[in-house]
Parts: sequence; structure tokens; C-alpha cells
Amino acid sequence: MKPSSRTNQWKSQAKQSVDLDFIKNPLMTTIKFARFKFPSTLLSPNDEVLDLGCGNGLSSYFYSTVAKKVVGLDLHPDLEWAKEHLRKDNLSFIKGDILDPPESIYQSAFDIVVSVDVIEHISRLDGEMVISFYRDRLTERGMMIVNQR
Repeated sequence: MKPSSRTNQWKSQAKQSVDLDFIKNPLMTTIKFARFKFPSTLLSPNDEVLDLGCGNGLSSYFYSTVAKKVVGLDLHPDLEWAKEHLRKDNLSFIKGDILDPPESIYQSAFDIVVSVDVIEHISRLDGEMVISFYRDRLTERGMMIVNQR
């Protein structure tokens, strides 16, 4: 059973680049990057990672410096920017709803599923469905890392 869709959730958000964010508020940009540090300490060079709610792709890019393969999944309009500017051989992005994932996610297995600052944006029921669905996408030794602000 697929979780309910939130496909239109991000459509009204405007594109922002990292450079502009940093110029406007360097402290907040630094805090955002610091949120990726803890999950990255749990990654290994052999891990295949799914980054749920990757936003503009920076978290996925950050994790790709450690992991074997990273897939970022989000509806965020900046994902197109990420696909163009955050290119690495071990990094890919899928524009899709974490609550109604594309078929490719159903057919994949990941060593790590990471979701940073996402779960608080959905209902408790949807959150439980997300955790259950993506837990089933983990390999036998897999781990799920979920945090909220």
C-alpha cells in the first residue's frame, strides 16, 4: 500500500541557491550543514543510501562524499538545480513524493535510509507509514536515521 500523496506540497516554493543562502545568513547555512554531520558519521564507503526529503540536494551531496551510492528523493523545486550542479558518479536524484514513492524505490534496497528535518512536516499517521514503508527497503544490515528539528 502506497502512502498518501503530497505531490503539490513544494510547488509554490521559490528556487534558492546555497551561495545566496550563505550570503544572507551564514550562521543558518552552517547550522544546516551541521545537521548532516551526525548521519554521515554512521555511513561507510560500501553503503547505498536513500536520502528522504533531500530538499535542494545538499544533504545527498554531503553523504555522497562518504557512501558508495546516494539517491536523493524529494518534491522540492530546487531538485532540478541539484541535478544540474551537484553531479557525482555515485549521486542521483529522483523527483518524487516520499509518501507516494516512484516504482524504482519499491524495487530498491538500501543500507541506510536518512531523513533529516522531514518527519515533522507530515502527520503522525503518515510518519508511521513512512517509517514502516522505508524500513522494508532496508538491507538485512540496514539502518534508518530519522531526526527532527
